[in-house]
Amino acid sequence: MDVAQEIVDAATVGDDMRLREMLEDDAAMANVYSPDGWTPLHLASHFGHINAARWLLGAGADVHARSKNDLANQPLHAAAAGQAPTDLLALLLDAGADVNARQRGGFTPIQATAQNGNLAATQLLLARGADAQARTDDGQTALSFALEGEHQAVADLLRARGATE
Repeated sequence: MDVAQEIVDAATVGDDMRLREMLEDDAAMANVYSPDGWTPLHLASHFGHINAARWLLGAGADVHARSKNDLANQPLHAAAAGQAPTDLLALLLDAGADVNARQRGGFTPIQATAQNGNLAATQLLLARGADAQARTDDGQTALSFALEGEHQAVADLLRARGATE
């Protein structure tokens, strides 16, 4: 197995010890890409490995890196889609992630949390300045995703913040 694949695997499963060793040997490994277009930070974020994400950010992982695949998303999108703990979302935001970043199709992190019915994450993103009215390229909003998924608590929160379909 090559070293790039090894760090991607360590980030995916949250092998903090191996990840730390690899990053101490070569911090540039924090920004490699997997064959399917993800950085280690995307993968650690998606799978909710907050300690791995901390090590990667500390080694210089790019919080704005776009995946090199059809999604063209950033680690915050990956975390929101994977229903990562709010602590991990906050870590990425504290590191400078754009709360309103758009991936391909205009999809934003708050639309992912609304689609997943993740109330705590939606609250955090709103508190950090997420645009509840952002529309995807095909016109959907976080509220429309919440309603489609029958996530009433998220829909109520969004409406309370002035969101419309």
